[in-house]
Amino acid sequence: MRRTGSIFVLAVIACLQGSFMIIDGIHHITTGSYIGGKAGPWAVLVRAAGVSENSMAPAFIVLGTLWLLGAGVLLISPRRGASMLAIPALVTLLYPLFGTLLAIVALVIIWKQRDSVNAAASVSQKAG
Repeated sequence: MRRTGSIFVLAVIACLQGSFMIIDGIHHITTGSYIGGKAGPWAVLVRAAGVSENSMAPAFIVLGTLWLLGAGVLLISPRRGASMLAIPALVTLLYPLFGTLLAIVALVIIWKQRDSVNAAASVSQKAG
C-alpha cells in the first residue's frame, strides 16, 4: 500500500477518533457521565449483553488506544496499519453520530486501499 493522501486522511481520522474516545472514557471515569451527557446507541447492545454502559469507559480507552496505535502503524507500514484500523473502525460503527461517520469514512478508505493493493499485486503477477 503506497503512502497517499488517503493514508494521511485515514491517520487523521484515527487520531481524532482515538483521542475523543480516550477523552470520553477518562471523562466518564472522573465525572460519572459521558461527554454527550448520555450513552449512545451502543448502550442498547451492551445492556442486552447484561453489561452496564457505565462500566464501558475502560473499553472506550482501550478502543481509543487501538485507533491511535493503528494510526502510528499506518504511517510506518500502511498495509499493516490499515488492517489494524479495520477492527476499531468496525466496533466504532456503533458510536453515535460523529464516531459512526468517521468509522464509515475510515472503512471506505481502507477498502479502496485494499483494492488498489490487490490490483497492483495482480499486475505484478501477470508481468512476472
